[in-house]
Amino acid sequence: MSDWYIILSLFPGLFIAFLFYLYVDRYEKEPTGPVILSFMLGMVASAITYLLEEYLSNMFPQVQTKLWSAFVFALLGVSFVEEVTKIMVFWAYPKRIEAFNEPLDGIIYFVIIAMGFATVENILYGAIYGLETILIRSITAVPAHGIFGVMIGYAFGMQKFSHLDRKQALYIIGYAILLHGVYDFFIIQNTSDYLLIGALFALGFGIWISLRYIRRAQDLSPFKNPSA
Repeated sequence: MSDWYIILSLFPGLFIAFLFYLYVDRYEKEPTGPVILSFMLGMVASAITYLLEEYLSNMFPQVQTKLWSAFVFALLGVSFVEEVTKIMVFWAYPKRIEAFNEPLDGIIYFVIIAMGFATVENILYGAIYGLETILIRSITAVPAHGIFGVMIGYAFGMQKFSHLDRKQALYIIGYAILLHGVYDFFIIQNTSDYLLIGALFALGFGIWISLRYIRRAQDLSPFKNPSA
């Protein structure tokens, strides 16, 4: 794999991470140390998850030709495994640190973890499938990880600061995992190319939800009007 392939693989995840760090986290920037460590932990989680998914894929030999098999694998073998792995990283580190001091931080840290995760995933798939895959994933799969990260991070951040109860937070996390599964189902099925359009609808819906969650978390920031 050439240096250019690696650079192109790194760019989208780093770009989105910087975007959230610089522009979404408006009122009280997170310290760079925890942000960098969260990104790196997401990278480690991605490598482990990749190996696990390769093992699970052997349990669904008809994943590309049978719609039911594709959906079950997308939901349980991909979406559930990936998001639970990110949640474990989130619980193990950023959720416990002192810098996590407002609802928006749930979104910031979870998206940073997701971008570390997506970056390694991009490198691995690029090494196997080439430049075209890297470019396509840069505008689909990598942003998708960010979208699901916003939803789950929002749930944790809002629940931590008592804006959502545990049941409401779990519902949102469940919806994010389901949306991730639906997106991946449309991508991995090989029954009809027309069904790929469904992935774009899933992304569009996720973007709409994510923007709402970001705005609400920003509005609830205690650092927005510190003198109020």
